[in-house]
Amino acid sequence: MQPTIQGTEFGSITVDDEVYDHDIVIRLSGKVKKRKKKLSKEQHGTSHTVSLRGSGWAVIAAGCVVLACYGLMVNTVKWDFSKLLGVYVAVFAVVSVLCGLLAFKETVPMSTWLGLGFIVVGGLVIQFAHG
Repeated sequence: MQPTIQGTEFGSITVDDEVYDHDIVIRLSGKVKKRKKKLSKEQHGTSHTVSLRGSGWAVIAAGCVVLACYGLMVNTVKWDFSKLLGVYVAVFAVVSVLCGLLAFKETVPMSTWLGLGFIVVGGLVIQFAHG
């Protein structure tokens, strides 16, 4: 039988009429266990993660402004669509990795930086290569 989450409040969660005042993990078997935070602390320096969920209208408004500015930029520049797509992919990749690094405090592995370098070089080749 799968457990039912009946409610949450700041600092607690109620599952099948039992109130837990700590983080839990619900296993596929339905068993409820206390969440071990050691791995998260070792990997990230904290057991808490940064989330934009619940951040409010300011974050949504900022996202709308950025998206609108991007839309204006790509529609006013006189580039071929294929060249525009190459630049778009490169810019999107750079912004995504930097957001993870700066906003979410993620550790970016060397393989990601290497792959990002290839993507940026590819975008530059698409944009500026002749022939």
